[in-house]
Amino acid sequence: MVYLWGEAVRWVDDEPQPGVVEVCFTDADGRRWSIIGKTAMFGTDQALGPGAWIEADSPFPFPADIDCTVLGPAAGRADEVVTVSIWQPHHLQTVCGRREFPMRRDQLFEE
Repeated sequence: MVYLWGEAVRWVDDEPQPGVVEVCFTDADGRRWSIIGKTAMFGTDQALGPGAWIEADSPFPFPADIDCTVLGPAAGRADEVVTVSIWQPHHLQTVCGRREFPMRRDQLFEE
C-alpha cells in the first residue's frame, strides 16, 4: 500500500460514527488541499501509535497518512513527480471534489 503524508488538523463532527476529521496535505506544486472524512480512513500510527484512533480530544494537529494509488509519472514533469489518486480504496476526495494530484516521491511512503 502507498500513502501520502498528511496532517489531521481538526475534529469536524461526532456523526457519522466513528467521527469525522479534516486532514490536509500539500501537493508537489505547493498547493494545500483539505479532505473531510471518517476517522477510520486515515492512518495515525506515526503520531498516535499503532492501533490508535483519531478522537475529538486527540492532540491536533498531528501527522496522518492517506491511502493513495500511484497512477504513473506526472505528464511533463521531472522523474521525482508522480500522479496519485486518493479515490481508491476509500473513495476520498478533497472538499472541492479533486481526486488526483502531482506528488513528489519523497511525499509518499509504502508499508
